[in-house]
Amino acid sequence: MQQQLKTEAVLKKTLAEQELGRLKLIHGNETRSLKATVERLENQELHISQQIDGQKRRIRLAEEMLQKYRFLSANDAVPKQEMMNVKAELLEQKAKLDAYRREEVGLLQEIRTQNLTLASLPQAA
Repeated sequence: MQQQLKTEAVLKKTLAEQELGRLKLIHGNETRSLKATVERLENQELHISQQIDGQKRRIRLAEEMLQKYRFLSANDAVPKQEMMNVKAELLEQKAKLDAYRREEVGLLQEIRTQNLTLASLPQAA
């Protein structure tokens, strides 16, 4: 009877160790996956940040162009349709900037969420 209890205890210990090893492997894989996701999102955010900087430059150029066209329009040097086209271009550039900013906010939120998930995982022993 004593030998049977000892054998069962050894078996339970072995099963528990195997389960612990399996869980560590799962958590390790999940941690690596989340880290890769965060890195990918951070790269996307960097790209969007660069797009935002470029878009701001395009807006400045469009605003400068609009100022020139206003001067020319005041002197009747350009048709009204051209003036409207320049205004429309500026509005389009601003709309693109807004879209990039929304995308950046979404990426930053996703990065925070993934980092929180990563922090909540059990630490490897």
